Amino acid sequence: MSAQGHFSIVSLTSLTALLMAGFMAWSARQIRDPSVLFLSLGMLGLAGVFFVHAVTTPGVVIEDRNPWVGVSTGLSILLASIGIVLSSVTWPADARRRIIQRQGWVAGVFCALLVSYAALAVGTSITGRADAFSFLVNPTLDWTIFGLTLSLLGIAVIRYAQRYRRRPQPLLTGMLVASIFLYQSELSLAFAPIWAMSWWESHVLMLAAFAAIFIGMLLQYGRSGSAAGVVEGLLLRDAIAQVQQRYTEVIVALIAAVEARDPYTRGHTERVAELALRMGEQLNLDQEQILLVHQTALLHDIGKIGIPDAILNKPGPLTIAEMEIVREHPVRGEEIIQAVPSLRAFASGIRHHHERLDGSGYPDGLRGSRISLEARIIAVADMYDALTSARPYRGPWQTWRALALIDRESGVKLDPRCVAALHAVVGVPAQLTEYELALVAHAN
Repeated sequence: MSAQGHFSIVSLTSLTALLMAGFMAWSARQIRDPSVLFLSLGMLGLAGVFFVHAVTTPGVVIEDRNPWVGVSTGLSILLASIGIVLSSVTWPADARRRIIQRQGWVAGVFCALLVSYAALAVGTSITGRADAFSFLVNPTLDWTIFGLTLSLLGIAVIRYAQRYRRRPQPLLTGMLVASIFLYQSELSLAFAPIWAMSWWESHVLMLAAFAAIFIGMLLQYGRSGSAAGVVEGLLLRDAIAQVQQRYTEVIVALIAAVEARDPYTRGHTERVAELALRMGEQLNLDQEQILLVHQTALLHDIGKIGIPDAILNKPGPLTIAEMEIVREHPVRGEEIIQAVPSLRAFASGIRHHHERLDGSGYPDGLRGSRISLEARIIAVADMYDALTSARPYRGPWQTWRALALIDRESGVKLDPRCVAALHAVVGVPAQLTEYELALVAHAN
């Protein structure tokens, strides 16, 4: 094949990556998630720099040999691998919020650097000044880029393989296949002689990598029925939505029935579930664990369906006998969930969300690590929301007061890691005195 053939296949690969980058960039504005942003920038980086590789191919647009054609190949795959790896990260809540707040600035700076690189490479090649950058033809630089790229693509393969095992999705399949193809392409580029068949194979593998992502997008669209649903196939939020869709109508009705009977706790379930999910992100749990925490929290008070209205809505303190009835709700909840085979994984967290580290909780008086992590997370989220919400016998506590009480029980009754995660979610630093907590709350 000729230089013209090389220009054609590289340009086609760049165009494919550019189209996907545009789709991802549009999705990033709609979905506002760092994973989508970084994947779009990775695709854009490959499209731009790989097109520079095409344009600087000797014998097509530019006649003379130049250093840009070689370095642009490795740099383009490196940028794509960085974007793919960053798209596979489960970002903590604070980091995700900060990235999204600055996504316009991040994208603008990246595009400016990309345009500057292209202008410098093409401009110096056209004007015959490319020799000033001959230092780019450097084996040390080439092997450094090669090693870094292979390492990143290896991480991407592992992460997307783990995601695929937990939740098979067409787009996840495409990302996994693309990561493998790019890994193979990088190996071919590093060791194959220029213009040899294996060298051409590397270019075909790059094109195949983006074709795999594109096919994954089409299949994901067929499954989700919306453009946003295509990209959400990569995200935790989509997984939560899918699992929630599997809840039976009976369970959904039971949750609604519990909150309808107690106007003071209406919305409590959803607030606790959201808090628990964000705390799980702060604890850097994997997607499967975060899903388990979120789903368990949605169902944690299902056992209250068996509490009489007179007790549930009593405007004053409960008697000892009434308190014993209330304390039966974790066991009742577990019994309800055990009757639904697809929900049995949530039973332990539901039964034990009122257990405490020192054994003072109920219904089983469990201690320490015998309490599941999801139950420990929900215990903190449940306590915080209960304190900061109105009740028949008292008004809602201020944030600083609720945190002060929770901090006093941290390490004794409540898991200190979960308490620290709560502080991070509500945006109040941990380890403050009650006076300092009050000052922070007043300032906010």
